[in-house]
Amino acid sequence: MFRVLVLLGGSALLAALACQSAAPDLPPPATLAPASIPKAPPDLRVPGSFVYAQDGNLWSLTHRSRPRRLTSLPSGSFPAAPVASPDGRQVALSLFLPSQSANDPGGSDLYLLNREGGNLQPLLPHDLPGSALEPSDWSPDGRTLLFTYRAQVYRDNRFVEEILRVERTATDQGSREHLLPNAAHASYFPDGKRLVYTITNPSTYRQSLWVANSDGTEPRQIVDAERFTALFAPRPSPDGRFIVFAAPSDGQTAAPGGRGAPALTSWLTSWLLPRAAQAHGIPWELWLVQSNGEGLQRLTPPIEGTPYPVWLPGGETIAFLGELGLYLVDRSGQQVVWLEELTGGIGLTWLPEQPGP
Repeated sequence: MFRVLVLLGGSALLAALACQSAAPDLPPPATLAPASIPKAPPDLRVPGSFVYAQDGNLWSLTHRSRPRRLTSLPSGSFPAAPVASPDGRQVALSLFLPSQSANDPGGSDLYLLNREGGNLQPLLPHDLPGSALEPSDWSPDGRTLLFTYRAQVYRDNRFVEEILRVERTATDQGSREHLLPNAAHASYFPDGKRLVYTITNPSTYRQSLWVANSDGTEPRQIVDAERFTALFAPRPSPDGRFIVFAAPSDGQTAAPGGRGAPALTSWLTSWLLPRAAQAHGIPWELWLVQSNGEGLQRLTPPIEGTPYPVWLPGGETIAFLGELGLYLVDRSGQQVVWLEELTGGIGLTWLPEQPGP
């Protein structure tokens, strides 16, 4: 049984987050849970709440409650990649807002939002037409925010280059610093001294998993680019010993001379595409590897497209959001359960019941 039960000491946790007044509930979706995945047992209790993007807004979900809308964004908006601050008081997100000019394609900016859904504030704007800034993690002290920068550069209406890199910004200043080239999805280890991230080879478009010091020095590859066609959303465990990440199923893993990964452009625009397009028709799985690169193991069967994982407190359970719902898997990979019906969700972060001091 999941260790998350121990965390709660048997007490019920169904207190919903406060939301904006008159915010409507999301209509219940159809039952779409994969037949091979059992539903969570009725006595299972999950701490805190989850925040995700769906239908042009951010939503919160407490286990066994109805989803609640946190934002009221204008039509045509596209929020994505919500990431909770270490104290649980704020959520960073990527936000595409409709352009006011027919000649401007717009772009995705960094925003901050409080956990109740109010005080939406811009942190860092996009600088090139169509460019996107996607938050991936806060530093443990909450002072800096890692984000992926994606852009296609044109001069005189001619394509010049694609840019993919990890940057960071001070959360109280909106400054920006280039950190890792050809990189994405960076996340801090719990002590804040190291990062884990993906690297995309600009020539082959294959992706690999790396760790480095928090300033980008001493990079070291821990999963090479020949193992999988793609890697997504690596997250260190609370004790820093393991890294969970998403990758395509065995039938689509890369091998020398084998099938290549999708074009880089599809990954640069992945958050701006419909959820089904992200999967490229390929089932994905969650994988676990030790932080030194040893002990690679598959945690889940190939049931979802680009599953987005988050660790729950204690480090024994991982929640992940796919195209059809929200799931839990224990760290050993012995048990996967379907937690909630949730279709079309994008990105996932976890909030404690009460914010930190």
